[in-house]
Amino acid sequence: MTFVTVFRQTIFLKRREDLSHSEFREYWSKSHAATISSLAAFQKNVLRYEQIYPSAEGSGPFLNADDGSDVVAYDGVAVLDYPNREAWQALTSSDEWKTTAGPDNANFVNVKLVKRVFSEVQIHVNKV
Repeated sequence: MTFVTVFRQTIFLKRREDLSHSEFREYWSKSHAATISSLAAFQKNVLRYEQIYPSAEGSGPFLNADDGSDVVAYDGVAVLDYPNREAWQALTSSDEWKTTAGPDNANFVNVKLVKRVFSEVQIHVNKV
C-alpha cells in the first residue's frame, strides 16, 4: 500500500478573554488566515492549512463525551502540514514569519494557553 508522509503541527487555541467566539472566529478565519497565507515562506513550505472550530457556538468542547473520556476544550485547532520538519523550521525561522505571524497571534489568541503537537502523519486516503 502506498501512502504519503507529512510533518504535522497541530495547535490548540484559546481565544483572548475579551473576544466572543464569533469575534475570535471572524478574525482567525479572515484576517489571520489571509495574513499568514500571503507570506512567501508560508506558500513555499506549507502543504495544507486547516482551521477547526467547535461544533456549536460557545460550546467549548468539540463533542460531549459520554464515555467518561476527557474532551479537549479549546476555541479552535489549527492543523498545518509540511513536507518535512525542515520545511516547518524554514517557515518558523523566517524573518517574515517572526515579524508577522507571531505578533498577529496576540490579536486573537491567548498565547499563554496555546498547546502544540508535532507528529509524523501517514496519509493513506486523501479525497480532498
